[in-house]
Amino acid sequence: MVLTISILYNCLGVFMMDPKRELFKWGPIDARPVYLDYFIRNFHSFNQKYPSGWPETLMFIKEDRCICVLDYLILKDNGEFFFKKYILNEKERDSAFIIWFDFAKQLENFANEVSDRRLSELNNEDLKELFFKFNWVYNQFWFYGFIPELSNWGGEKYLKEKIQKINNEHFTIIYERLCAPLDISFFQKEELELLKIKLIENKEEFEKELETHQKKYYWLSNNYEDATILGVSFFRERLNRISIKDAEIKIIELEAFRRKTLDEKEKIMNEYNLNGDILEIGNSLSYSIWWQDLRKKYIFIANHYIKLFLMEFSKRYNIDFLEICHYTVDEIISLLKDNKKINTRERFSGFLFHFKEDGIIDYYTKEKARSLILPYIEKKFDKNAKEITGIAVSRGTVVGFARILHSPKEISKMKEGDILIASFTSPDYITAMRKASGIVTDEGGITCHAAIVSRELGIPCIVGTKVATKLFKDGEKIEVDCLNGTIRKV
Repeated sequence: MVLTISILYNCLGVFMMDPKRELFKWGPIDARPVYLDYFIRNFHSFNQKYPSGWPETLMFIKEDRCICVLDYLILKDNGEFFFKKYILNEKERDSAFIIWFDFAKQLENFANEVSDRRLSELNNEDLKELFFKFNWVYNQFWFYGFIPELSNWGGEKYLKEKIQKINNEHFTIIYERLCAPLDISFFQKEELELLKIKLIENKEEFEKELETHQKKYYWLSNNYEDATILGVSFFRERLNRISIKDAEIKIIELEAFRRKTLDEKEKIMNEYNLNGDILEIGNSLSYSIWWQDLRKKYIFIANHYIKLFLMEFSKRYNIDFLEICHYTVDEIISLLKDNKKINTRERFSGFLFHFKEDGIIDYYTKEKARSLILPYIEKKFDKNAKEITGIAVSRGTVVGFARILHSPKEISKMKEGDILIASFTSPDYITAMRKASGIVTDEGGITCHAAIVSRELGIPCIVGTKVATKLFKDGEKIEVDCLNGTIRKV
């Protein structure tokens, strides 16, 4: 029985959002509960300060795969409030960024205190205090880091409405260029720094700079499931695959990125006779997109520390490492304070976080968790369709072979020039994205990860198709047409 436009009561007796509403879906991505719990547990404190904050949210994890579902309309409406108050207002934006960035740098500086050797030397009390210190800093990092994330959904909506009132016919190209970030992402920055090492002729200096680079970017392949320390050999192999001439060309492109983006924004303003207000909204949104992307860098660094803590807790408390990865943060704290152990194995086959707008988070496992999430992730579509549509977020048209990746673990399937099709991309897809001639995703919008990276790489990209991974087959020849926002079988 439907109780309101956005809430229903299902047969299991749980009040939840209406699955027939427009939903925002994040994922599926590789993930384990303890890493993502930091994300959802801070919704409560954030909403206490900002009532128009996070809407009801479902986050389901099964066999190290996660999907998150929210009411898209509420998300965009609440986000518009944040965008106007904290992003369009330059003074508020700079103030919030400075506070957030201070916590981000504190996270980065934990390297001197948290290492494999260091943790093993601490007694239980000192280990506990160090974790509590990290925990506090990381919670503050997430609290202020929610501002750009919420603002992006609202800014997307606000800019779209403004553009469509002026020029709906050429909306896609105007929208895509106005909200393009001016600065390169942290992945592109890493690539630029690595390519410059390629040009060093002195062997001793080359080796020294490569080691420095590894210490700075060892976390590059981390995600919400695991953290891996990349060695010097990883970066050396990347350099071996590129010639000095190609490195020089790519360096010029990356260093010219900001100027090129500014020129394109100015060109689009003149070509379509747009006013200064539109440019201000676009620039503010592009800044917020860049901020959220930068946030990912520090999340992956933090995940490295979390894993080190978990490994040490696993040894000291004689808990299987995979089991402790399925603890929530509060359960980790109870373990440290009261030696309270729990059995999390039942969570492996399904674990659902249900955040309600009153601030309460309910947890469900196994069959109940799977039953609750099912109405939100079922997809009905015409299996005989030859063409589907989505949101064009990076210009161009390309024909190539579809390569469907359900996880970054399948990146080895990707060949140079393939068209990457995924439910959703995250930074650990970057190797596949660099090989792709085009990108298509089931979920996402103009500010999503696939949109940001595809624009940086200069390749066609269409997101939000809902069913691309289901409709197309691996190796099938397809055309991605960003002028019309269509993907069709050739």
